[in-house]
Amino acid sequence: MIQVRLAEIEVEKARLERVISDLGATVKPTTTGPRRSGGTKSRRAAIVGTSGKKRRTRDGGTRAQHALNYLLESPGMSAPAIAIKLGIKPNYVYRVMTELKLDRLVEKRGTLFYPSASAKAAASTAAPEAAAAPTSNE
Repeated sequence: MIQVRLAEIEVEKARLERVISDLGATVKPTTTGPRRSGGTKSRRAAIVGTSGKKRRTRDGGTRAQHALNYLLESPGMSAPAIAIKLGIKPNYVYRVMTELKLDRLVEKRGTLFYPSASAKAAASTAAPEAAAAPTSNE
């Protein structure tokens, strides 16, 4: 029964290939082997960095931390404006902001980015601790 159905499918395939060739198009050969995926990590793991690797910091923090600090100082910045502040290209800012959006630290409204309520709360709890830290200016 399966062999009969396979034969019918082969006949239909040949008919469709003739129609395609009459239209002037070419038929690509089909593959029967397994297809490789782009990788084993999930898309979120690739973006956020949950692969276990430590992120490299620059000047006291990651790009995401710097971008979030700029947004906390002046909410409603566009990606090009953040890029100028960080000294990087805008296309990289979109990657950084995607990471922050996935972590629910940033919200995007139109073309502007704003810190989320959780980012503001985290910043307000970190500010008193930083003020209370002793300085070594003696």
